[in-house]
Formats: sequence, structure tokens, C-alpha cells
Amino acid sequence: FHHKLSEPLGLLNVLCAAEHAAQTANRNYEGKERSKVLHTFAVEHHLHYRNLLEALDVALQLDRVVGREACRALSPPSADEELQMRKAILASFPDYVARRMPAEEAKALGFRGRNASRVFIAPHIDRAPIHVSSVLTVSPNTEYLCFVELSRNDHSSKLVARQASAIDPEWLPVSCTALCSFGDPLETLPVRYSAERDRVLCFRKATYGPQSWAIGEIETEFPKGYSGRLESE
Repeated sequence: FHHKLSEPLGLLNVLCAAEHAAQTANRNYEGKERSKVLHTFAVEHHLHYRNLLEALDVALQLDRVVGREACRALSPPSADEELQMRKAILASFPDYVARRMPAEEAKALGFRGRNASRVFIAPHIDRAPIHVSSVLTVSPNTEYLCFVELSRNDHSSKLVARQASAIDPEWLPVSCTALCSFGDPLETLPVRYSAERDRVLCFRKATYGPQSWAIGEIETEFPKGYSGRLESE
């Protein structure tokens, strides 16, 4: 059920599979047969049965709140929906962002072996190595992530980031604007008017967090009241 880009989306895969199993066994989605199927599903996949029921009940409640059919199967999200969910997670936890630490720096802090390539640094925390069970640490392409929870490692006092999702650093100025800093407009890149946003847009160098992580040249709204010359690179 794991998701290669997001642990929370992996949990969603579990719920979709569980509901599919229940729907297949009982089209009315109620009664003892549903409970029996879900219990068997939980045992076979080493899940906590009551937690599974509570999560599915919350999903049904949300369906009712937004006016959708309560008996509708919980379908896996599309690729675009998964993308929007990861952006929503970042918007919900804007200060829980971490960046992969270079392996040499991680070794200098005492991390050895595979753990040296699995350390992410968070700007508001000294260091936050992602939990070793996360699929995100397997891929060297994951440079930035957003996590939901910090906890203590079972065998040490180190903080561990859990329930992480890979993010694109270009999302940071949009979802974490208050934590980003922007330079003057760049003269080497075009200024344009966006009819869709009814705004004049320009490119500016941006950084994130108190450690000023460089996140590149971002197209954003032209600063109000700016009267200086456009900045060259």
C-alpha cells in the first residue's frame, strides 16, 4: 500500500483497499458482513481493527458533510488529486519542512551507513532524521519534504520526522509565503501581466526559513511601491 512520494497517501491507499474489500462483500455497506470483512482485512495486513473502522467512519462523515453519496466507494485519488493533497499537507504544516543533508555533514554528526543518506535538516530544529521506515529516504531524488509529526526514536533521544511527503521547493513561496523572503525583481527575466490573476508578475530570488535556504528564481507578484532598478543576476 506504500506510496513512493507520501506516507499519508500510503495510509489513504490502505483505507481505499479496505473499503473496496467491504464493498465487494456487501453492496449495502452495512451489517455484520462488513465488520467481518474489515476485521479479516485488518488481521491479514497487520492493522489495528478499531483504528481502521474509525478512519473509515470519518471518511463517510466527510462524504455526508460535502453532500456526496455516503455509500460511494472510496476510490484511490488520481495523480492530480495526489498532487493537490501533497500541496495541502504543506499548506497545513508550513514550518515542518526539511531538506536532505549532504552525506558528509550527516557523518560528521555521527550518522553512519545508510542512515548518513537518510538525514534531513529542518530550519526550526537542530536536526530531524526522517524515520528509517519511510519510503522517501530510499529515493535520492527526494530533496525536500514536509512532515506531520515529530517524535523520539525508540532507542535514542533523537527527534524523528514521521508521516512525510515529498514536496517541490517551488511550492514553498505559495504555501509558506510568511516564511519566505524575496529579493528585488530580476531584470534578466521578463515582467508580465497575468490576466488570469489580474496582477503584474516578475521573477525574484527567494529563500525559505531562518537559515535562508535558496529556492531559486520564483515568479511572483511585482512588489507594490517598488521604485528601484530591476536587479541583474
